[in-house]
Amino acid sequence: MIELKDISEYTGIKFEDLKTVDEFKAAFDKDFIKQSAITEESEPVKKILGKVFGTLENDIKKVAKGFELDIDFESDDFKANKKVNDKFKFVLGKYDEKNKATIADLTAKAGLGNDDKVRELQTKWEKATQKAKETETLLNSTKTEFEQYKTNTVNEIKTKTLSSIKKEIYAKAKFLPDANEFTKKGFLTSFEEKYNFDLDENENPFITTKKGEKIISSKVAGAFKTPAEVLEEELISAKLYVLNPAGGQKKPEPQKQEQPGQVIKRTRTVATPL
Repeated sequence: MIELKDISEYTGIKFEDLKTVDEFKAAFDKDFIKQSAITEESEPVKKILGKVFGTLENDIKKVAKGFELDIDFESDDFKANKKVNDKFKFVLGKYDEKNKATIADLTAKAGLGNDDKVRELQTKWEKATQKAKETETLLNSTKTEFEQYKTNTVNEIKTKTLSSIKKEIYAKAKFLPDANEFTKKGFLTSFEEKYNFDLDENENPFITTKKGEKIISSKVAGAFKTPAEVLEEELISAKLYVLNPAGGQKKPEPQKQEQPGQVIKRTRTVATPL
């Protein structure tokens, strides 16, 4: 049975200082975040996204200035693009418009001996377009790296949570008093080779076979066995479970033995005639 002191020791939250559930929630949310709450809308993730996207947006503005584009970044046209990809395409589109207008103007003057200038500008435009594509590739790579970071963070939190849960369940396993550490470690190693621990959408632990199949409860209809129940059954099967204080066996009563030269007085009951 889990007690408040166990939760207090694990989380570091002092329940004696709390008076309401809201105070507990505030203390919990200060240092912890539920795995199910890790989304792009959660505050910790928003802060990370804000920093990443803010940096990318600054890079886009530098690209626009490098292309000598006259863009008002405070205008509604620019701010209407909410996603970083859209903002980048907006800048790239402006650059494309500028170069097409310039090329069209020079092309119109090609008959006046400006062919070399047109070709030179076309070459610059092609190089700049290639640079823009490379920047877009870098942007997509950064997004991919962030998604991988977010996935790794979620998996790391889940792994630590499951490790803590298993440690707590194993600590409550009722081994025989004479079971040494070598025996216990061997049993638990075999146990983990046979079963997997996982968390459901509500962060409740459950156990499955290595094939990913939950184990149907033989006690409750429509329910599955808990990790603690499966562990207990495996302990019993391995004859390592404490069934009673004597380890599942009754201690034999000591027998009196005659010592050499010792006479033990025996009494005899005689029936009295009626």
